Amino acid sequence: MRNGRYGNRGKRKILEFVDWAGSWENRENDQLKYVALNLLLIINLAITLVGCGSGAPAKGSSQSSAKTNLPIEARIDLGVIEQGESARMSQWIRNQSDREIFIAKVEKSCECLDIKIASPELKPSGRSLIHLSYDGTKEPDFVGGLQIEVTLLNDQGNCVGKIEVPVEVVKPNSVP
Repeated sequence: MRNGRYGNRGKRKILEFVDWAGSWENRENDQLKYVALNLLLIINLAITLVGCGSGAPAKGSSQSSAKTNLPIEARIDLGVIEQGESARMSQWIRNQSDREIFIAKVEKSCECLDIKIASPELKPSGRSLIHLSYDGTKEPDFVGGLQIEVTLLNDQGNCVGKIEVPVEVVKPNSVP
């Protein structure tokens, strides 16, 4: 006796379809999660840029040429570094505003960069030494250009400065 209109063959086809549809649903969920994560990252980046301005500095300059009305704006180029190596640099940053600022927190776009500010309190037109340390061992396989964004926040969480830190990582023995 046959089971239903299509018999056992029909049940088998329906089960195959259900298995296929279930795997499709999982693929769609993974894709939706991926899209949602990327959307959140884009929104986060947009909020950061709006909060801190988004001017592009002139190449090779130590201070940003596009003003965003932030007390501190700088560009510190770490140059060319061999893959897996480290680099250090210190440079003065200046409070370009007419009010005293206090740097309570430093956020950066790459964990490969360590930042120390000698004096987090800057009077109007005052300056402080900033120490940057790039650690290539944190991303030993990376080769290419990096544009590390550093955001300086006051104790209320407001952006008081932006520092761009470009670095070019090349394969060993490719630097003459």
